[in-house]
Amino acid sequence: MSTYTGKDFYNREISWIEFNKRVLSEAEA
Repeated sequence: MSTYTGKDFYNREISWIEFNKRVLSEAEA
């Protein structure tokens, strides 16, 4: 259970970071 939750949390963090990078790059352009 904890392993699945940790993996899911990790994937969400990566997706959130990538999303923020995309927004920042578009805002600077």
